[in-house]
Amino acid sequence: MLANACQANGLAGLVTDTGVRDTAELRKLGFPVFSYSVSIKGTVKETVGPLAEPIQIGGELVRPGDVIRGDADGLVVVRREDLAYAIEQARKREEAEAADIAEDSTAGQAVESSALMR
Repeated sequence: MLANACQANGLAGLVTDTGVRDTAELRKLGFPVFSYSVSIKGTVKETVGPLAEPIQIGGELVRPGDVIRGDADGLVVVRREDLAYAIEQARKREEAEAADIAEDSTAGQAVESSALMR
């Protein structure tokens, strides 16, 4: 229900430091949810959390306007004032990695030259 409501209100995903359930249905929806745990127990919907206020989640302070970016490997919080710098650094990293991959002519060389093999 919560994922459907989030999607209906234009949210791109959900981050919670509580448990979620119905993960198969969440996957079918294609709605990304990052949670502390998965639990079969029902949820408590009696309290409404703060809106447009800083919150602490997963040990990280998240303020209104901060950007949260997530993928299968996890999440990162980027402060609003650091966003342009973070984007610039991410692009530089992607370009450097692409250049390294292009330089290596075989997959074996790519693996051997990476830190994974050291």
